Amino acid sequence: MAPAIEFPEPFLAFLKDNNLSLDEYAFEVLPRYIRVKPQLAASLDMNVVEAELGTPLTKVDWLDGFYRLRGDVNIANSALFKGGSFYGICVSSGVAVHALDVAPDDHVLDLCCAPGMKLCYVADLQGSDGRGTVTGVDLSPDRIAVCKGLLKKYRLERARLFIADGANFDVYAPSKLGKSAAPSLLSSGSANRSHESVIDDAIDVDVDRVSLPTSSQSSTVHCIPSRTEATTGSKTKPFHATRLIRHDPQLKLPSLLYDKVLVDAECTHDGSIVHLLKKAILGWSDIEQNLLSPSRLETLEGLQRGLISNGYRLLKPGGILVYSTCSFAKKQNEDIVAWFLERHPDAQLEPIPGVDKFPLARSLVNDYPEMDLSYAIRFSPVASRTSGLFIARIRKGK
Repeated sequence: MAPAIEFPEPFLAFLKDNNLSLDEYAFEVLPRYIRVKPQLAASLDMNVVEAELGTPLTKVDWLDGFYRLRGDVNIANSALFKGGSFYGICVSSGVAVHALDVAPDDHVLDLCCAPGMKLCYVADLQGSDGRGTVTGVDLSPDRIAVCKGLLKKYRLERARLFIADGANFDVYAPSKLGKSAAPSLLSSGSANRSHESVIDDAIDVDVDRVSLPTSSQSSTVHCIPSRTEATTGSKTKPFHATRLIRHDPQLKLPSLLYDKVLVDAECTHDGSIVHLLKKAILGWSDIEQNLLSPSRLETLEGLQRGLISNGYRLLKPGGILVYSTCSFAKKQNEDIVAWFLERHPDAQLEPIPGVDKFPLARSLVNDYPEMDLSYAIRFSPVASRTSGLFIARIRKGK
């Protein structure tokens, strides 16, 4: 397979260092994928969707709700898309959400949530009858605004967004859904008490005192409050919150740690064919600075370590954290997971449900003889007909 574009020598050296074939970048156009809203799956006629998009749709048989279509099709002009019947999300990114094993009552934290499609998928899995919530965090105001638009378009009912650094974020799961206490709060021994009495006994909350996060926030690990102690200083104002969780008092109780955490970490995006093709058109200077620059990679490593560490801190014992990137680089993937597991002996790498059906790329776990990373997986254009993605599912010890 001949490469579709010409790559500079430093990039070819990067491929060699990461045991990658140039064939992974030989696709000018990969298939694209959509996911149908599960509430509409039974009533939506896929023949009508095909006619509107002008292309055949192929059901993905290894991940529920996903369809593959031609990569050059513009779904943005579709009336069904505009109306929220389906959304565009690569099926490999869908696996990162699938790996969380989201239940209807789970509180889920997405530490790098933009542009927001994975938030929508999480909400789909929670369903309209669940009492779980999804909290999205992103540092970019512009990107978080895109997320807000998606939350409104797809009518998410139990979601909130924060402009914050995911490595320092320190807001626990909501304790209040509308006028009722969340199930996680009631299960902490307060089932026979009103939500207001739990709050009053725990702490005097100043609901009106709010502030946005600043870059000076400490990244050190905070002590988890005891079972009877709830703490809150000034609240961290959400950028957006749906009605049911708009007035959460932001308590900090062990029962309000998150059930599931997704860390789809900032990375060099070298696994994204679309991203690489844009760089080839615009010139390679930017990607040589951001992908191959030692200082940039060192900064990214620190950020990725901070994100996975903080996500784990905010996770309940027994909960699941998923770490993913759209990079092929070992330094941003297996190296980060190995570093993390060495420092958290209670954490266990787990197989992702349904993994035996996935069209996976070759694993690099043999490069880590002293650490069992066999459950970490990779998707790639050649093996999977998707953009590149690395995924690891980690269970927190009880």
